[in-house]
Parts: sequence; C-alpha cells; structure tokens
Amino acid sequence: MSWPNPSLRRALALCTLILTCLAAPVLAQPATPEDPRDREIRELRQRLEEQQSQIDQLRQTLEGLLRPSAQADSCSPDPDPEIENAQDPGPEPPPASAVQTELNTSATGSQPSMNPNISVSALLGAQKGGRPHDPQRNTFFVEEVELALQAPVDPKTRLDAFIGFHSGEAPEVEEAYATYTGLPGGLQARAGLFLNEVGRINTVHTHALPQIDRPLPAEEFFGHCGLRTPGVELSWLAPLPWYSKATVQVGSRYGHAHEPAHEEEGHDEDHHAFELFPSDGATKPLWVARLENMAELNQDTTLMLGLSGAASTIQNHHLENSRIAGADLTLKWSPLDNPYRSLVWQTEYLAGRQKHLDPTEEPRKFDGWYSFLNYRFNRNWRGGLRYDESDLPMHPGERQRRASALLEYLNSEWSALRFQYSRYNPNFSRPFDEFQIQWNLTIGPHGAHKY
Repeated sequence: MSWPNPSLRRALALCTLILTCLAAPVLAQPATPEDPRDREIRELRQRLEEQQSQIDQLRQTLEGLLRPSAQADSCSPDPDPEIENAQDPGPEPPPASAVQTELNTSATGSQPSMNPNISVSALLGAQKGGRPHDPQRNTFFVEEVELALQAPVDPKTRLDAFIGFHSGEAPEVEEAYATYTGLPGGLQARAGLFLNEVGRINTVHTHALPQIDRPLPAEEFFGHCGLRTPGVELSWLAPLPWYSKATVQVGSRYGHAHEPAHEEEGHDEDHHAFELFPSDGATKPLWVARLENMAELNQDTTLMLGLSGAASTIQNHHLENSRIAGADLTLKWSPLDNPYRSLVWQTEYLAGRQKHLDPTEEPRKFDGWYSFLNYRFNRNWRGGLRYDESDLPMHPGERQRRASALLEYLNSEWSALRFQYSRYNPNFSRPFDEFQIQWNLTIGPHGAHKY
C-alpha cells in the first residue's frame, strides 16, 4: 500500500503534532485530590473490619473453652444419655492464687503483687508553752509514726493493721482487725483489736484529727490512744432512704491507767491515774453500741447524728461497774463544683459514771464536750476554731477549759503544715497559753478514713 502524495503526508504530520501539543497539558494534570471525609470513612471501615476480625477470633476462642476438652474416641464406652443431655457446666473457675493476685494489685494498678498496701504517716512537731509538767513543753519532737498494712484477703475479707511508734514509748499495735463483708441483709462483721465506736472522735487516728490534738473529753476519758478493745463487731446498714447504721461491739477490757492530759502543779500524780474500763477485776465483757443517721440536706450538704454508749461490770478492788454515753452532731458542706472548698461543724458531748464497791462512796460522775468549725478557703489553706471543756474524773469539781485557733497550709493531700494556738483556763489554776506546730506527712497508699 502506498502513502498519499507528499502534501497530504505533511498535512497529517502537522495535525498529529498539533493534537499532541494540545493533549500534553491535560495528561500532565494531577488526579483530583481525595476528599478528606472519604479518607476518614475508608479508615473507619478498615478499623471496623479489624475489630470484627478480633471479635470473631475471641468468639472462636470462647467456643473452644466452652466445648468439652476432649471428644470420646472409638475405644471409649458409649456416653450416658443423662450425662450427655446435662447442661454444660462451663469452664472451671480460676485458681485461688489468680484471684488473690488480682485483688492484691498495687496502688498503681499495674503491678500485681501478693504484698499488702504499705503506708507511713509521720507527725513532726514543736511546742512553745503549755502546762508546767508537759514533757513536750518548749521542745521539738516526733510525736508519732504510724505504719499501716492493708489488703484484701479474699473477695469478702480484708485485713488492716496499724502499728504506732510514739515519742518515748515502745512500738505497739494500735489496731489489727479483719473485716468480713459476705453476710446477707446489709450485715458486716469485724474481729480483732479496734478503736471502739464511742462518740465521733474516738475512732479517728492521730494523724487524721481535725486539729493537732484531741478534744479535752477524749484525752481525759480515753487517753492519748483512745478507747480500744480486742473483740468482735457486728454492724447493720438499714435499708432506708437515708444512711442509717447500727453497730454492736463486745470485747475484753483492754484499758490501762493513764495520766490526765493536763496535769497541773500541786496535784498528786499517783492519785491522778484514771482508767475508764480497767482490765483487772471480773472477766466481764465490755459492751459498746452506736447508732448513726445521716441525711442529705442538699447535693452539697449532709448532717449526721450519732448516739453511742459503752458499759462493763468491773468488780475489782474499788469499782463495781463503769459506763459512758454520748451524742454527736456533724454538719459537712462541700460544693460539687469546687472540691477545694469545704466546711465542717462538729459537736460532741460525753458523760460517764463509775460506781464504787463501797456503797458509802458517791459514784464518780464526769462529763465534757467540744465544738469545732473548720473551713477550707482554697486548695492550700484551711482554718478552724474549737472550744472544749472537761471534768477531771479523779478530782470532782475541777474542770479544764480551752479555746483553740488553727491555721493549716496544705501543700498537697499528703503534706500539711499546721499552726495551733490554745488558751487554757482551768477552774483550779491560773490560765496559760500553748503554741504548737505540726508537720503531717503520709507516704504510700493509705486507705481512706471514715466520713
């Protein structure tokens, strides 16, 4: 086949060149960019497909666990129809060690451990002034170091132990008790050595007190470490629209005589030793009961009323029996929209009576009360006022009175620097002043205290 004439060939070549030049820019243009929404949809679809694949794998694994571990082979006897038609019991529960490991997870939540949670609280102090024979007068000191060991034993039982190291004293077990929560009907049991549910302040550890020191009635009647006994406890949370809890404790008397917290010059120390429930005498138990009810006034405010009492037959060389009763009221305000502001107002009254073996002797009666108001201004500062007064049980008619002001700098939830000024005005001696500084420190996962 022959090409057309030269003129036609030149025309065809020229047209081809022109078309090539016109098509080059079009071919060189980039592809239309992808819509971001389309890209997100495609990525979501890929993730859904991956998750569905994982779900399918987990379902296959679960079916394999639920399926009988082995099929009967040809050498096995024919299965029993009743057993064959029985419901599959499912997989066996995990061993106890696995449950224990899971329950004893460390405070970080990432390192399983068989060790309990361990914490240490330290109270470093200094004091200027105070009563004449106070060993901490005008000194620096370490008031207390508390070691706490706490952990679950199993899903329904936990163990708590607190060991105290006090200035100038041998270490002692302050509390050590097991709590069982597996009882029905809102019941809970506890056994061991624990602070008794008498009043509101007695169960509070020293480092968790609302002020540097305990109110006068608690110091005079229960001593520095509080009223505590080894025994058992049963508490019941009533099924009511509000919080209502009843507690009954029975234990062996564990008291020891203690000097009054504020001994004054001119008193005979031997006759000052006081013990509310002495451990000698008849082996009669100490009975303790408490009822507390709390109502929500609004979403930020609660009000709690508590009634409590303790009694025991003593029958030692001078006492027939001893008892004490009290009432307490606690108002707490803490706005939900500002966790660094709060107000606490607490008032408590205690009255006791000891009957002598000698019927000619008058029963020993004593009472005391306190009221304090603590207000937290912001994240770092809190202030408070307290007034308390109490009889001296071993000296009828003598009464101690005190007014205190507290200023507290909260560096964090685990470190607080406290300043407290107190003015004492007893009715049997001249007034005197006391200024205290306390650095309150805690390390480790220390469990929350009571409301």
